[in-house]
Amino acid sequence: MDQVHHLSRPRRRSRTRSGGGTMPVRRPAHPNVDTEPVADGVELLAEAALAQDASTVQRLIEHSLPHGWWRTCSELVGPAARRLGSYWSADRCSFVHVTLGVSLLHRTLRTSAGPPPSPRALRGRILITGAPGAQHTFGLLLTSERLRRDGWHVELGWPFARPALPSVRTFDAYGVSVSGPRDHEWAIGFTRAVEAGAPSSTLVLGGWGAGRFEAETGVRSRGADHRSLLA
Repeated sequence: MDQVHHLSRPRRRSRTRSGGGTMPVRRPAHPNVDTEPVADGVELLAEAALAQDASTVQRLIEHSLPHGWWRTCSELVGPAARRLGSYWSADRCSFVHVTLGVSLLHRTLRTSAGPPPSPRALRGRILITGAPGAQHTFGLLLTSERLRRDGWHVELGWPFARPALPSVRTFDAYGVSVSGPRDHEWAIGFTRAVEAGAPSSTLVLGGWGAGRFEAETGVRSRGADHRSLLA
C-alpha cells in the first residue's frame, strides 16, 4: 500500500520572486545516460523536466525502462515529480514550471513505454478518483497506468471527470485518494455511496491524507484483495 500514498499532494499557491518575476530555470548539463543507475537519475530527470529538455527526459526514461516499468515509475519518475514540487517549495520555480515539468514526465513515460500489453484475462473494473478540484494528479495517473498494465480496466473520476454513482454493476473496485482534511467531507460521502451501492466491491484508500482520514473517520480500506491490489 506504500504506492497508494503517492496519489496526490496538498495544494500550494504559486510562488514568484518579490517584484513579480518567476524564478529562472537552469538547464541541466547533459548526463551520461548510459551509465546512470535508475535512482541516481532523479535529480538529472527533474532538472531536465524543469528546463523542458524533452530529449534528455526521453533518454533518461528509456534508459531506465529495461529495469522494469514500475521500478522506473517508483524509483525515477515519481521521485523526480516530487523533486519538482520541492523546487517550488524552495521558491526555485513557479507552479507553472512544475505543472509543465510533470506533464512532460507523464507524456514521455507513456510514449516511451508504449501501450500496456493485452492481458490474458481482465482482472476487473476499477474507478480511481480524487476529490473534485484536486490539483496534484500525477500519482493518480501513474497508479491508473500501472493497474492497466496489471490487467485492470481503469476509469478516472475526479478531477478528470464526474464519476458514475457507485453501483455493484459498474466497478469491482474503487480507489479513493484523500489529500488532506479538506477532502474528508467529500471522501466520507463517496465511501458511503460505495458502501450503499456496491457493498461487495473492494475499496482502497490512498493519498497523502489517507492515514489521518482513516484515524479520524474510522473509514477503512476493505475487500479480500485490497492489500494486494497495488502490491
